[in-house]
Amino acid sequence: MIDELDPIYALVAARTGTRLSRQQRERLTESLKPRLAGTSAQALHDHLISRDGTRELAQLLSVVSVHKTDLFRDEPQLEALREHVLLPRLREGRPIAIWSAGCSTGEEVATLLILLAE
Repeated sequence: MIDELDPIYALVAARTGTRLSRQQRERLTESLKPRLAGTSAQALHDHLISRDGTRELAQLLSVVSVHKTDLFRDEPQLEALREHVLLPRLREGRPIAIWSAGCSTGEEVATLLILLAE
C-alpha cells in the first residue's frame, strides 16, 4: 500500500514545500486508511488535485504540519543553521535574510533573533 501512496505523499510534500519525514508519512498513511477503504490511491490522488478535493487536501496538510511552538524547539536543526549558514555568512560579511513562515505565536522568530544576537 505504501508504494501506491507515493503520489499522495509527493503531492502533500509539494504543497507544504517540505520533504516528509518517516513520522509524517506514517501519520498521513493512518489518516488515509479510512478514506482508501472505498477507493484506490490513484482515484484519491486525482480527487485531491481537483477543485472538489481542496478541502480534503487541506486536512491532509494539517496532518503533517507541526502543531507545536517553543523557543529553541529543534536544537539539532538550530545548531546546523548556526554552524552551516549563519556563522559562515557572518564571517564573510554577507547579508542574511531570514523568513520564518507559519509561526503561531512567534517563538520561532524569537529563537532566530536570539541566534542572530549571539
